[in-house]
Amino acid sequence: MLNSRICRAVFVGLTAIVALLFFWQSLSIPAPTFEPVGGARVPQATAIAIILLAVMALAMALSKRNAAQIEAEAIKPIDWRGVLFVIIFGAYAVALASRTIGLGWLTAAFLIATQALFSEKRFSPPLAIILAISAFALELIFTKVFIIDVTTSF
Repeated sequence: MLNSRICRAVFVGLTAIVALLFFWQSLSIPAPTFEPVGGARVPQATAIAIILLAVMALAMALSKRNAAQIEAEAIKPIDWRGVLFVIIFGAYAVALASRTIGLGWLTAAFLIATQALFSEKRFSPPLAIILAISAFALELIFTKVFIIDVTTSF
């Protein structure tokens, strides 16, 4: 069985390779007519940031640790909140792609569910109200300011 350091190192290495390919492909993006910075700068900066983070993570994954740290890692229980978050996020993405519920309602439900899942204390109704207002404000910004075609709640 592979140990976690090797698995982490392989994953980070593959991530760095994908980012390098991403950077290589961004070199072929033609220069835009009306943008002085260039259309490839954002993808290139993203790829460089991912590569730098991957190198740092690779160094951490391959660093030497003492036996107590490795043993403490091995007996950590699984945090099911992370698994639940992935399920909630997947449901949010599928519902968003199906265009059946408005962005405001869907984002409000997602933010409130995430807040309830990860809050260390008990559920906070005032924070839930603020999150719901933020979700609808986000929908208005996307539809009225940026003019992005999303399913609206209004």
